[in-house]
Amino acid sequence: MIGVTRHLNMGGDSNDRDALVNRILPQMKFADGTTNLPAYHTSKPAPQHAAAGRFAVQGNAIITGGLGNLGLEGARALLEHGLSGVALFDVNPTADSPELSALKSDFPHAKIVAKKVDVTDAEHVERSVKETASELGSVDILACYAGVVNCVHALDTTATDFRRTLDINTTGVFLCAQAVAR
Repeated sequence: MIGVTRHLNMGGDSNDRDALVNRILPQMKFADGTTNLPAYHTSKPAPQHAAAGRFAVQGNAIITGGLGNLGLEGARALLEHGLSGVALFDVNPTADSPELSALKSDFPHAKIVAKKVDVTDAEHVERSVKETASELGSVDILACYAGVVNCVHALDTTATDFRRTLDINTTGVFLCAQAVAR
């Protein structure tokens, strides 16, 4: 409270109550409309321009599972919103992929690279992230789309298959995030 400089004990001491009753409240002066206020901007950008600015993307990204359908669509969306460069990490990249060629053609000013990366190999991930940061200038975004689905009934799934699924879908995300954070 303004004006009260000592700690008030609400235990019933009459002096404390008197201090509350007799305190001085701050004064406030309201505007009377005679002062010049800065002009209020009534013009707004068109909604699509406001949204474009609000959702603009800057920097560079690594996308795991980058040459799969989800990874390619994620890359396209980020590039459409202003991403400068993207490294598509994939276990089986093909340089002559028509989808990769289309991405490069649609975004000629962006740096787009595909790299063979096994997300379950910590050393390989670390090395690939460092190479990418050097090549693109920075890594500002990580989107992890690498993943597998085990379509075998749980009673028929082997421990090896289960571990492989966890390694790719979970450990791979952790290893990539850790490497980018470093």
